[in-house]
Amino acid sequence: MWSAPTVGAPVHATVTVPGSKSMTNRALILAALAA
Repeated sequence: MWSAPTVGAPVHATVTVPGSKSMTNRALILAALAA
């Protein structure tokens, strides 16, 4: 297994979440994993 890639500086992004509750939850989870 290999280590996850890292970045030298913080990554700032804007995430627009859809109106659907299920899709919003998925978007928030993906955003948290990407952070």
